[in-house]
Amino acid sequence: MNCSKRAFWFCLWLVPLQCTIDDTPQQIVEVVAFEDLSTFPIPIKIPKKKKRTGKLKNALPLLNTYSKTNLSTFSLPRIDENLTKALMQQLKLLKRRKQNYTQQFEEISLNLTDLETTIELLLLWQQTYPQGLEKHLNAYQLKGQDGKGNVKFTGYFTPELKVQKRPSKNYRYAIYAYPEDWQGQLPSRQQIDGEGALKGRGLELAYAKRLEDIYYMQLQGSGLVKYGSGQRKYFGFAGSNRHPYSSIGKHIKNNESIRLKNISMEGVKSYLKYNPDKVEDILFTNPSYVFFEASNSAPLGAGHVPLTANYSIAVDPKHIPLGGCLLAAVPIMDEEGDFSHHEYQFLLAQDVGGAIKGNGHIDVYSGVGKAAERKAMEMHHYGQLWLLLPKPSDELGPIFSNGALTSQF
Repeated sequence: MNCSKRAFWFCLWLVPLQCTIDDTPQQIVEVVAFEDLSTFPIPIKIPKKKKRTGKLKNALPLLNTYSKTNLSTFSLPRIDENLTKALMQQLKLLKRRKQNYTQQFEEISLNLTDLETTIELLLLWQQTYPQGLEKHLNAYQLKGQDGKGNVKFTGYFTPELKVQKRPSKNYRYAIYAYPEDWQGQLPSRQQIDGEGALKGRGLELAYAKRLEDIYYMQLQGSGLVKYGSGQRKYFGFAGSNRHPYSSIGKHIKNNESIRLKNISMEGVKSYLKYNPDKVEDILFTNPSYVFFEASNSAPLGAGHVPLTANYSIAVDPKHIPLGGCLLAAVPIMDEEGDFSHHEYQFLLAQDVGGAIKGNGHIDVYSGVGKAAERKAMEMHHYGQLWLLLPKPSDELGPIFSNGALTSQF
């Protein structure tokens, strides 16, 4: 069959049969010329963009929780003014701890003097790039979640919250101080917020509009509250009820009756705002509860020193020492919030978090307010971590004496 015949039969196939039963008006159908068919768009299924998480998939397994690594292989970041201030706060944190404290891991044993020495060394290079640091410090890579060094990086921030000193119709949810004189097991979240277990004990610091706002301040561990008079106070972490932490996000995800696809903080906040009847049922699935103390200082971590945005991190102190200094390959996001690349950065373990468990997860502090919240919510990617410790005396000779710096520096 030649080309003209093929065109004839193709056009004939495009024309529908027209019926003239009764007086139904005929429909006019536009006939498309054969040679014009090439202009019709052909639907193509575009594959979804594979999400980049920052996880190193081809990394070799690490045998130990902390694996010794040569620090000379890294391009160390500059120790700027903000990091210098954070390092000074880290020294204060360590001075407040018991000086005879030691911590044993599978491969290394460290004491507070080791951690102090690391900080003092870094301070010698302030406002510069620490060239030659590998002569004085060893780096120990953390095994991470998958045993290949991949550590999950998430973010946290200090929220701002409007409150009143006394309860009212609109402000009726109490923010509590730690019950110092409580005997026995402290009550759960449901017992405190649902059954009023602490009501009338003089522990009420302030009152908020929504229960979920208090919950998210507890999740971050601190908050800046603003009273109607304009007065501002910092509410810092004062302790917890020591009940196990349970993620409300996981509860929502596993509950078929709750139709919510966006299980981010913003997604859950929005859902609770428009479903106030569900608030208590959802929040009470997490029995863990955080208490606060009011002060006029800057946001503090569990180490009782001010937190520094982008440098302070929350850790599980059973696996990463509080007061420790770490080198990190931090996941960096692009303008759309997707993973772009890693950058080396020093981080300081100055806080703890109820949701932070093991050596494969840390929380990076991003600051105060909405901008800090957005930055914190974007970070849910993977990087790598190395704990920095001074080289033992047999590697350094006279530079160190009993773990402390000598006058040779």
